Amino acid sequence: MDLSHMRTLYEIGRLSDVMAVPDNQDGSWHIDCHDLWGHTLHLTTAKGEACHFPSLDAASEAAHDIGFQEIQIVEH
Repeated sequence: MDLSHMRTLYEIGRLSDVMAVPDNQDGSWHIDCHDLWGHTLHLTTAKGEACHFPSLDAASEAAHDIGFQEIQIVEH
């Protein structure tokens, strides 16, 4: 789901949390959100491609852009 749709879901109270998840193969990070029903929603581009961020700071900024103030960090 792209950033604008994810932000809308956050604003109407449909998202419960956000996680920054590392990719151990290339060192990038991605963002996953959970909705109120336990579904995992992956942050994508407007074209539906997965968003990969070069650092935890960049991934955190995207989570803040959605509206979250707290981010869970997942480590493998």
